[in-house]
Amino acid sequence: MAALANYLLSRHGIPLPEPIPYGGVAFDQLLGKVSVQSLLLPVLVVWGTAVVVSLLPALRAARLKPVEAMRMH
Repeated sequence: MAALANYLLSRHGIPLPEPIPYGGVAFDQLLGKVSVQSLLLPVLVVWGTAVVVSLLPALRAARLKPVEAMRMH
């Protein structure tokens, strides 16, 4: 759904009520940009965050003996 929304924003954009001047150019519409980076970067950030967050519990579980783990609440 996000890829579809990004595609639609790149084609039609969001019209602004009044142009915004920036660097000598007046922008009257906000356009999205569809690229490999815009599609893969969020995936890589979520994947990387999940790996980093899961390292500590995984290391802790790897050090436990099964009998000790079953006794813990």
